[in-house]
Amino acid sequence: MRRQRDEDEDDDSAYESRTQAKKAAHDQQDLANALLELPAAELEQLDLPEALREAFTQYHSLRSFEARRRQAKYVGKLLRQADPERLHEALEASRARRAQEGRAQQLIEQWRERLMADDNELTEWGAAYPGGVTPALRALIRDARRENTAAAGGDANARKGRAYRALFRALRDTAQAAAQQPSTPQA
Repeated sequence: MRRQRDEDEDDDSAYESRTQAKKAAHDQQDLANALLELPAAELEQLDLPEALREAFTQYHSLRSFEARRRQAKYVGKLLRQADPERLHEALEASRARRAQEGRAQQLIEQWRERLMADDNELTEWGAAYPGGVTPALRALIRDARRENTAAAGGDANARKGRAYRALFRALRDTAQAAAQQPSTPQA
């Protein structure tokens, strides 16, 4: 009898306790919930099995809270058969990209506020983004300032007028165009 127990103890490394199994199932469900929050375009880029792809599509078509909860559980079950490492990597890459986009948007918002506050900031904008200072940009800044002074009389929401939003779009487009241009090596 003693000999049998010694052999069983050697196999403990392959044994998975109920606690470990539950933890693994919860981790898979957390991964499923995180993947379900991704936009459909990002999900399409992932190389998913057909059953999993259909489950994601069906989840996004459901409106009932309880139906979505059940479908999320089903997606978690399907994920147990998929490669979780690759999906974790894709999820982290998506989170990093969204964080970078958020930081870029905050930078553009800061530039907009700086440009509206001081004319000297336009020189700095031109240095940071060559070719970014145009007569149209100057006109947008002037119009946004005009909207801002009109809003100073009372309505706080009037500041976010057409020119204010158009200025943001123009700054964003200029920054994106500058980021896409290959930088020339300096000699």
